[in-house]
Amino acid sequence: MKKQDKRVDELFSLFNKAVEAFQEAQFKEASEFFSVYANCLDKLIVEGLSHFRSDLAGARMNLGICFSELGDLKAARGELEASLSLYQHLVDTEACHDLRPSLARTRMILGICLRNLGDLNAARGELEGSLSLYQELVETDARHDLRPSLAKTRMNLGICLRNFGDLNAARGELEASLSLYQELVETDARQELRPDLAGTRMILGNCLRNIGDLNAARGEYEASLSLFQQLVDSDAHHELRPSLAGTHMILGNCLYSLGDLNAARGEYEASLSLYQDLVDTEACHELRPEFARTRMNLGNCLSELGDLKGARGELEASLSLYQDLIETEARHDLRAFLAQTRMNLGLCLRNLGDLKGARDEYEASLSLYQHLVDSEARHDLRPELARTRMNLGICLRKLGDYK
Repeated sequence: MKKQDKRVDELFSLFNKAVEAFQEAQFKEASEFFSVYANCLDKLIVEGLSHFRSDLAGARMNLGICFSELGDLKAARGELEASLSLYQHLVDTEACHDLRPSLARTRMILGICLRNLGDLNAARGELEGSLSLYQELVETDARHDLRPSLAKTRMNLGICLRNFGDLNAARGELEASLSLYQELVETDARQELRPDLAGTRMILGNCLRNIGDLNAARGEYEASLSLFQQLVDSDAHHELRPSLAGTHMILGNCLYSLGDLNAARGEYEASLSLYQDLVDTEACHELRPEFARTRMNLGNCLSELGDLKGARGELEASLSLYQDLIETEARHDLRAFLAQTRMNLGLCLRNLGDLKGARDEYEASLSLYQHLVDSEARHDLRPELARTRMNLGICLRKLGDYK
């Protein structure tokens, strides 16, 4: 008995260490503790201590979250599926109905993982299963404390449906999520949910922009921006500054599409200033891709406004940063952005009268697009490949190279 008590004490200690590391976002350390903890639970269950199965399911779920945060999505998927299977057995076979919220949560987290892996059909199935269970718990069992989780699941299902191309269904889920978050914040005074409300508004704006309703998208972006600004400035939620910077940039894109170039320039410059501070002053190097993209967008906007020298500076800075990220950090996923930036710089140089410089950029962009399309089957980039060829052709004609 004393031996068993000692093992339980050791388990409790492991669990506490894992949770402490998890809460401090030390996911590598947390994953190591959760892994040892799960192995110990496995041994106890084999010995007949079956009441530890719910603890094992929870440990595997947390381990899956850790792997997701560390970028190991395949390992995350394995742990989450194991957790889900165990929770499902306990709920369905052994009538452990008190575990249904954990089952719903695991399905949601697995759905997000599958979405990030690109398996949208499987992701949609898990998110819909999670949503159905949360709705039952909230509406039938009066588990009103789970409404934030219901809202979050709707939001994630909306993102999945948007990626799937089912924009109207995505809009419906995002609007339902937004409505629930608003009710929770405004009626129930759940002020801690305001960042989720702001994030959902931004995501709904993206969906509306994809649908082509730019004015409605602008409204959501501006409401999101206002709330993020309030949270950062008044409530000192400094951790939300990357979201604030991203919303400034996305609102800039919307305004650019609406033809309001001066307003777009203002948003891009606000975004750029904030990203610059986060990257240079606070060493948030993980934000450099967004920083590079904002410089590219600002450069395009300045080109349209006729500030070609300013545009050239931003596009060259963006190009340099993308090259560094690809060559030094092996961020090969950013090559399409590098190709796009080269093409946009080529346009700017052509308008400045530097036709040879423009030719070099177009050719480099064309070579990269050609590789991505032909060798890596990035068929979604064929329109950009065609556009680059056209622009190179125009440039060669201006240079007198008619052949």
